[in-house]
Amino acid sequence: MHKVIGILGGMSPESTIAYYEYITRTYTQRYGDYGYPEILIYSVSFQPYVDWPQDGRWDLVEKGLAKAASKLETAGADFILIATNTMHLVFGGMAVLLMMLFIGFGAAARGKVFRIYSILTILTILGFGAWAGMQGTQIAAGPVPWFGVIERVSYYSPMHWVFVLAAVLLCAQANAPQWSISNREMVNLQLKLEFL
Repeated sequence: MHKVIGILGGMSPESTIAYYEYITRTYTQRYGDYGYPEILIYSVSFQPYVDWPQDGRWDLVEKGLAKAASKLETAGADFILIATNTMHLVFGGMAVLLMMLFIGFGAAARGKVFRIYSILTILTILGFGAWAGMQGTQIAAGPVPWFGVIERVSYYSPMHWVFVLAAVLLCAQANAPQWSISNREMVNLQLKLEFL
């Protein structure tokens, strides 16, 4: 059974159509039938998404997108695609803040080298995020070369950090002393604890 795809559209009717056509045509070409997944499209009124950024009200953009995404989720979408480049900036900004928080907390997990790696990861996220943000104003004027690559370096850096953290923790676990206790020692320990 296919997952239900939600497309958050209307901010660029052309890209909303392009996403829909790509999904349905690719499925048909790949599998030779018309059993592609159900697709829900929620089309927002675009004018507020033009006005809000011009007024510097990206908070309203964020709230509007969250509300629209919630409507797709309520309608049954298992995951949501955003059919526009500009609005990815909002979701990217929210995600970066959360990622830096978990990297900051996790940096203390394993020694100085891992803390340095964590700091470098945060700097990579901030640097590429700022670069993507500076190009964000140019997106409305037309295609921006390499924008997707720049955005993804910022986005995938924390995922790489999680992978490295997992590897560090697994190595630490493998090198940790293994304690074993016999059944008899366990019973004696339980008896001692009961008398305390």
